[in-house]
Amino acid sequence: MSDAEAIEHYDNPDNRRPEPGTRVRRPPRPTDAGPFARALYIRLRQDQLDAVRAVAEAEGSTVSTWVRQAVDEALQHRAGAGSADELATELRRLAGQVQALEATR
Repeated sequence: MSDAEAIEHYDNPDNRRPEPGTRVRRPPRPTDAGPFARALYIRLRQDQLDAVRAVAEAEGSTVSTWVRQAVDEALQHRAGAGSADELATELRRLAGQVQALEATR
């Protein structure tokens, strides 16, 4: 099959599926996840996900990083941890979130 024929063949979505009975092999998962123990899959309502994405983008962060920070902050809050400097930092972060949410409206 020539390159042109291959391109034409795979332009059809039906030709991009494996043949029935063919086993698709996925690459192995890394054994060292670095500082992160495991992936956690959560379900959010669409409006929640949209808001998280908007805030993370406004803060120049990824959704994963933003969620990890939010979890850390919630755990610290529950533990009663927090100095005046941490509280001031949190207030600035929350003010940024409010601005980002207002910008999306």
